[in-house]
Amino acid sequence: MTLVNDSFELTTAVTDLLLGFIALICAGLIFRLGHLMTVKRYIWSLVFLMLATGAVIGSAAHGLILNDQIQRILWIGIYISLGQTVSLLIAATIIDWINERVALISL
Repeated sequence: MTLVNDSFELTTAVTDLLLGFIALICAGLIFRLGHLMTVKRYIWSLVFLMLATGAVIGSAAHGLILNDQIQRILWIGIYISLGQTVSLLIAATIIDWINERVALISL
């Protein structure tokens, strides 16, 4: 695998890797918080975990020269992980504003 020659794509790949690393740290820190409700803690951890997944996959999609089939598969993974990030973020917001039961129904 070789890197792309476009400096904009490489910059995007590096920032995606940085975002993935920071999101993974946030997911771990939130998961270790013991004073939050269990479901709330899990959902917020999953928000950052899915964000990290999309960012790392995005880094590969932007930074590596790959054939078209693999590129399409990577973009599908990006779309799925970012879609899950948004839905989990909505559920986490509902937990914070309303309650846990309504958030679980919304998932």
